Amino acid sequence: MNPPTTKRDVRMFLGMVGYCRQWIPNFSIISKPFIKLTGKEVQDDPGNIILSEKGMKAFMELRECMCRAPALGMPDYTKPFLLFCHERDACSLSVLTQVHGGANCPVAYFSATLDPVAAALPGCLRAVAAVGQSLTQCEGIVMGHPLTVMVPHSVEISLTRTKTQHMTNARSTRYKTVILGSPNVSLKRCTVLNPATLLPIENADIREAEEVEHDCLEVTELCTKPRPDIKDTQLQENDYIMFVDGSCLRDSVGVLRAGYAVCTITGILEASWLERVYSAQVAELIALTKSCHAAENLKVTIYTDSRYEFGIVHDFGQLWSQMGFMTSSGSPVKNGEKIKDLLHAIQLPLEIAVVKCNAHFESQDFVSMVNGYADQVARCIICQQMNAGKGTVVNMSHVGRAGGPFSRMQMDFIEMPVCGGLRYVLVIVCVFSHWIEAYPTRRTDSLTVAKLLLRELIPRFGFPISLESDTGRHFENEVIKLLYAALNIEQKLHCSYHPEASGLVEQMNGTLNSRMVKMCAATNLKWPDALPLVLMSMRKTPDKKTGLSLHEILMGRAMRLPAVPANALVNITDDMVLDYCKGLADVAALLLTSHTKIVTCPTDEKPEASKTTAAEKEVSGPESIQRGTEIEGDPTENSSVTQSEFQRGDSEPISAEVTGEPTQREVLPEADGFGFEVEPVTDPEGEGEEAEGGQSELTPPEPIAGPSRENTIAQEEVAVQRSEKPSKKKTHKGDNCPKPQAAI
Repeated sequence: MNPPTTKRDVRMFLGMVGYCRQWIPNFSIISKPFIKLTGKEVQDDPGNIILSEKGMKAFMELRECMCRAPALGMPDYTKPFLLFCHERDACSLSVLTQVHGGANCPVAYFSATLDPVAAALPGCLRAVAAVGQSLTQCEGIVMGHPLTVMVPHSVEISLTRTKTQHMTNARSTRYKTVILGSPNVSLKRCTVLNPATLLPIENADIREAEEVEHDCLEVTELCTKPRPDIKDTQLQENDYIMFVDGSCLRDSVGVLRAGYAVCTITGILEASWLERVYSAQVAELIALTKSCHAAENLKVTIYTDSRYEFGIVHDFGQLWSQMGFMTSSGSPVKNGEKIKDLLHAIQLPLEIAVVKCNAHFESQDFVSMVNGYADQVARCIICQQMNAGKGTVVNMSHVGRAGGPFSRMQMDFIEMPVCGGLRYVLVIVCVFSHWIEAYPTRRTDSLTVAKLLLRELIPRFGFPISLESDTGRHFENEVIKLLYAALNIEQKLHCSYHPEASGLVEQMNGTLNSRMVKMCAATNLKWPDALPLVLMSMRKTPDKKTGLSLHEILMGRAMRLPAVPANALVNITDDMVLDYCKGLADVAALLLTSHTKIVTCPTDEKPEASKTTAAEKEVSGPESIQRGTEIEGDPTENSSVTQSEFQRGDSEPISAEVTGEPTQREVLPEADGFGFEVEPVTDPEGEGEEAEGGQSELTPPEPIAGPSRENTIAQEEVAVQRSEKPSKKKTHKGDNCPKPQAAI
């Protein structure tokens, strides 16, 4: 096995030896030189990696451990387990043993590197993190059997009685669940030799220091504050009572300048402007540091109105110092050097108390008056007048209603799993109808938005009045602004990740994501293929408030869906079939009755024509014509004939033009919910009786009151002749009663 020369070789070597890490004592510490070679800053080029002396030593040691036979015993689940835990160099080291022949026989070795946050904790709390890490690693071997954890720290007391700023509530709860929440785990203070501490170390003094008896609560408390006797209330005896303040203002030229002031009851102790400092926080830190130097070997109470300074002294300044002034994400703490100087200066006074007082508080008490005096010194009156005042709180504006469909729309991007190059979905929602459109895309850029608007949305729904979106770069850029200006569309922007401003599209995003997951799980479709089905489901679902679906609101009708499913006839009984047949028979009888009344024309009855004079005809004729003639058999249909459709005169029969063109299809009234069509026909032989002027005369089936008796007799003769001719087609309503036309 040759030493690794590339980044890929290092990873292969670590994977191979890591497979046997439970048989290699102190594996995490030995392999640290190789872990550093897998970082992003190391390039994966052939021959780029050359092991140092320490790395070569680690390589040889790991290779020898791989060649040695492990001196481990097989686990016996009839006996309890013992887990010896220890923390060193930010690594958790543990040995799982069982009693065999009166001695502890190792079953497995475990080691792991603590995360950056746990590595920066005090020693006693690091031991708590190491116990939690070791219990998680040995869980696969112990499998719920009795386990006693031996550790040289009061782990249970540190978890239950210590209230410290070192650990968040989530981390503390996780440790309590793993360590104290397992019924098979019991904790004991290790009073015998801990096998985990027998692993070789370079500095023997560290091992001796860790084996000294100590109180974990005291050690943790000492690690929380920069000095154990610091107070947050005023001392009983004081040599000095100081007030510090710092600020940053613009001078008369408009340049930012920072200054600080240290005052006592009698006057100004120190005040000065700061060169190349443009932060009020830095000015506050410098003021507190100067006051500590001024009170060296004295008893002092220092008042400050800065919560930032007070928190550094009493809460998190020492934590940052233990973490190397680095945050949990690995970035440096802001103003780290100034904080380091302050923590060093706090050790100078004989006794010290740093007290928080109200800022800019108008009161007549002693502390407020002197603090206001320090504020006055630290600030320039002229600059204060020129600076902008405190901002006025403005209430949020109300989002008005849309004037109509697709007049106002909201749009937003949502991210989906990568599928066929598609990763995002552009969701557009109509504010008025809540109609939703969604388009899968590959990127979230302005060109994609512009293309979808011009190719998909606007050609289908027209130009909107306004488009609302967040302030993302894909919505707020020069391309989109030029597009909106050319199309006369108003652009409205709202804060990102603010549901109150774009609640509609955010709600639709959540519904779309939820239904997409269900649809893909039910149909095994990929999300681009399932997207149209999900949109259809959302558009057909009725709203709880209005009771209408999006399709009904926009289209004016419900979405047509399959009326009868394939398995809907399975549960039909004989009674249901019988009831259906009876109803069908009633409808058929009603249709037959209506058909008989329509076909039969009255010819046997001869109504007497009213004898009227020529003067009466001029008066009564139009009135009778205006009343119209109703065809017998269909009381619901008015076949009124206007005056212009008849020829005037006593000797001329009523006639209508026959053009030879097929008439329009007429629809009979609905009978019990059913409607049917009939096709009226003209003269059975194609030609009627010719009257004067070469026109075919068609007599209405019922005489109209008003014409002379001669006209009535002529009409009856024509009707008899027409009824005696054989019919080539089925007669329906309207066969002998075509719509009259003007014979002029």
